[in-house]
Amino acid sequence: MVDGVRRHHQVRAGRAAALAVHRQPPDRRRHVLTGVVRWRSDEHGYGLVTRVLHWTTVVLVVAQFALGWALTRADDLLEPLADARFGGEEDALVVVHVGIGITILVLAVLRLGWRLATSLPPWAEGLSSRERRVSHVVEVVLYTCLFLVPVTGLGLFLLSGEDWALGAGREFVGPLELLDDDTWLAAHVATQLVFLATLAVHVGMALHHQFVRRDGLVSRML
Repeated sequence: MVDGVRRHHQVRAGRAAALAVHRQPPDRRRHVLTGVVRWRSDEHGYGLVTRVLHWTTVVLVVAQFALGWALTRADDLLEPLADARFGGEEDALVVVHVGIGITILVLAVLRLGWRLATSLPPWAEGLSSRERRVSHVVEVVLYTCLFLVPVTGLGLFLLSGEDWALGAGREFVGPLELLDDDTWLAAHVATQLVFLATLAVHVGMALHHQFVRRDGLVSRML
């Protein structure tokens, strides 16, 4: 009886896997079945390098916005971490914020270089001509913001003349006051708002196609 139950679950799992493959777009389905790893984007969809860069950026951006929000709106959430690692100085967590920002900036450079050096897959068939124009504008704005948001943040940290308490009696003072901290902060927040508004359009369009039109658009980046 136990063997019968086990075989039943194996059959169900096999059917679920087959159904998942069947729901993939035809070109992607072929690659799933053959086990071919595509490093570069081609006519069948986005390559592995593009997908890894994309989702790594997504994870870091989410972490960065969460940390940035906590630094400015929810200081109490960071008290245990500041006490454990930075001698109670929550300003020291700005260094972590800056480090993530630099990483995002490096990834943006890598993504742009890879984007220019390799071809893109054809437009998804389910996208109308209007949606394609919107997608192009969204891509340009998101790439621009992936540079501007970290750059304005680095400007606030390095080029505002502001002093930052790093804990254990240590302090960092920006080496140059190119602009005052209020100006850098305003630019940093403004670019974030543009980024978030554009990201909402990007995610909304993707989810609409994935769950309303059910054309498998999101699977191109999975």
